[in-house]
Amino acid sequence: MQIGSTSKTGRFITLLLFSGVVFLNANAQLIQNVKFTTAGKQIVITYDIAGAQSGQLFDVSVFCSTDGGKTLGSPLSRISGDEGPGIAGGSGKRITWDVLTERDNLVGNVLFEVQAKSSGTSTTASSQTRMTQTQFSSSADPYWAEIPGGTFMMGSASNETGRIAVNETQHLVTLSPFKMSKNEVTFDEYDAFCIATRRRKPDEDGWGRGTRPVINVSWMDAKAFADWKGYRLPTEAEWEYACRAGTTSPFSTGDNLTTDQANFNGNEPYNNNSKGKALGKTQPVGSYAPNAWGLYDMHGNVSEWVNDYFGVYSAAEQTNPKGPDQVSYRIRRGGSWYDSGAECRSASRIKWPSDKIDRIVGIRLVSDK
Repeated sequence: MQIGSTSKTGRFITLLLFSGVVFLNANAQLIQNVKFTTAGKQIVITYDIAGAQSGQLFDVSVFCSTDGGKTLGSPLSRISGDEGPGIAGGSGKRITWDVLTERDNLVGNVLFEVQAKSSGTSTTASSQTRMTQTQFSSSADPYWAEIPGGTFMMGSASNETGRIAVNETQHLVTLSPFKMSKNEVTFDEYDAFCIATRRRKPDEDGWGRGTRPVINVSWMDAKAFADWKGYRLPTEAEWEYACRAGTTSPFSTGDNLTTDQANFNGNEPYNNNSKGKALGKTQPVGSYAPNAWGLYDMHGNVSEWVNDYFGVYSAAEQTNPKGPDQVSYRIRRGGSWYDSGAECRSASRIKWPSDKIDRIVGIRLVSDK
């Protein structure tokens, strides 16, 4: 079961993909159907107590783990509803947790466990539900999006329109958490770098500088900028994982991408969909809605350099892959204002000479801090 919600501002941010898979342990004959949804600044947990005898009462507690259940810690305290002592058996039990009144944030491989202890006995029954790839935070960072660690299927499905099969073999990838810049690097940012390092400023092709994404930068330029800032370019796996934001469809927007959602060449729509606008140039960063993880312009506007060299994927499962050893080409990801809808897909890979300077390629940063 997948449940989504929209991004919030202020004290609450949620980055979407909630997985309601239920895990039962050997003592779970009483606690069943543990599920959750989000409601504003709260998480609502529902469960059933099955098989209880008439008049039997239970003491119900909820635990929250951020390391996938390795440690549970103390039971949650800022909860209300069908919790505590004196809970009768039955279905449709409901507990509400005011997340940010108890914790500053909720990040990681999150798992909830509901425990019920029958009054007058030492026997405890429990059941768990896992919440992955989500974040609750007490503050919004204006520059960085927190990208949670997780496992995803990298590459494209065999029936995905526009895929290049030899380049997009599906394989499982596990990544550690990282931060990614919400926007593509702007001319304002890059010009400051040029002034500080006495480098030649790149041409803006007459479109303007300011908050438009920097263009006409080589891979070496992008790497130098990232080093100067104290950050790095994303790996190809990090880029696709962040672009997907928990989705498995061709785009983070679903099975199609329109020119109301991204800046790409609307004369070449995806999968024979209706044509859209073709603006013929970049737009200021953040001109379109972000994906579920708060990242703007992951599809279109400018393609973005990633750190890896281009190579054919291995079908083997990988953890934090860095790409192949040195070969001829680097990679640009995400498509641009010039590219077709198919080239803007989450899985699309375009090999690109590292010294090539072009008005369709820009930069996005990653931080491990």
